Amino acid sequence: MIAAVSVAAFRNHLLPRWFALYGFVTAPLLAISGFAFPLNNDALLASLELTLLLLLIWVGILSTQIARRDRTPET
Repeated sequence: MIAAVSVAAFRNHLLPRWFALYGFVTAPLLAISGFAFPLNNDALLASLELTLLLLLIWVGILSTQIARRDRTPET
């Protein structure tokens, strides 16, 4: 989902460019850290905690950007 929204934001310029870049970095990190469950590796478990925090920040930023966009009057 993060990658799809980032691609759409990058192509359509509906969200800031930095937000799309943040999503492009966060999506693969989240996928890689998902290997912490089957492999039970301490380093991957630590990266999982970090990427889950990055995911929460991403959702918060997306929600804020959408709420801001809805308040601006159309011209």
